[in-house]
Amino acid sequence: MRGRAFILANRTWTASKLPSPEFLGSTTANKRLLVSQSRSMSAVYNSTEIAAMDRKEMQMMCKSLGIKANTTTDTIRAALVTHFDSVRKIPVAGMAELSDGCQIAYTQYNKGSDTGTPLLLINGWSCPQGMWGTLMTNGLYKTPRFTGGREVIIFDNRGIGLSSSPDGPYSVGGLASDARELLAHLGHKRAHVLGVSLGGMVAQQLAHDCPDAVASLVLCSTTAGGKRMTAASKKFARSFFGSFRGWEDSDSVTQMNSARNFICGVLAPRNRLSNQSSTVERLAKSFLWAGERSLKGINAQLSALSWKGGLELSAIEQPSLVVHGTHDQVLPFPNAETIAAALPQSRLLQLPGHGHLWNVTHESAVRTINQFLLDVDSESLADSYTAETYAPNYL
Repeated sequence: MRGRAFILANRTWTASKLPSPEFLGSTTANKRLLVSQSRSMSAVYNSTEIAAMDRKEMQMMCKSLGIKANTTTDTIRAALVTHFDSVRKIPVAGMAELSDGCQIAYTQYNKGSDTGTPLLLINGWSCPQGMWGTLMTNGLYKTPRFTGGREVIIFDNRGIGLSSSPDGPYSVGGLASDARELLAHLGHKRAHVLGVSLGGMVAQQLAHDCPDAVASLVLCSTTAGGKRMTAASKKFARSFFGSFRGWEDSDSVTQMNSARNFICGVLAPRNRLSNQSSTVERLAKSFLWAGERSLKGINAQLSALSWKGGLELSAIEQPSLVVHGTHDQVLPFPNAETIAAALPQSRLLQLPGHGHLWNVTHESAVRTINQFLLDVDSESLADSYTAETYAPNYL
């Protein structure tokens, strides 16, 4: 299993360093997971690829994997499909080296799935791949909340998490190029793209620069940039975008103070979560636990938020879902209305009472996004999409 790795509890494990039984617990399911992972190969085959193999190829593969299936060809094929369906559910972590030498850390779920178009998630400023809120399940073994078995890819933008932090400033165009190179590295010519905040700006740029690579857009809590942007109030902006002013890479106290300020800013002012110090404290800790950060990388990413936009959004013909909280203080709700009006194939999903990072407070919106993606794949888009008015999720 050389080259294979997977993530559990925000830690990367390899064949030479598997989690101990004490770490995982002694359940039968966990033991099966480890046995399956330790026996699997670097390639994960889907049912179409297995169907193209002859009997001898499949027998050799079963032998190398320790699978007992020496009867009919159909039985052998079914055993391999079952095995790789199981392996595919294990998240696979990797590192992609881009053309400029930057290393981008990523995780694939349902790797190699031939069901549906893959989905690429692009996160926002200072948020690593462990910070997806309700888009991922709760608990130790986090998995994407998207049905249908599609492949889902999350990654750390440059400057954050396990990815490299080259000297800044970074730009939206550069981050979009990183996303395109990552997709190419993973062998995907086309994917659905979901972006949050800065990630939504990157998603727009990617769809503009490489339209053939984007099957659809889900633009969350973002803006068209430049003159079309509705800015936050000056008082709020000074506080929020200065959240990391006192951050010190080796000081957990200053980091927690920065995290609290950031979390308070991304929650809606009327959202009851923002008035519960214990909840803010828990979300701030989750923010820090989500991945590694450095002041250098945070500030380099901050530069990209000065994006001037200027894209011809009317030329982006992919189906788009614009998702935005009505009480977003970072990028106020009129930004969503501007984007939705400019994109010819857009639907607007407004989340009453929610703030910038609605994905830590609104669970049902994820089900709506999931339905939108399924509808795009089946070419049966609804005229509009809705979510429950208020569905809090306590992480």
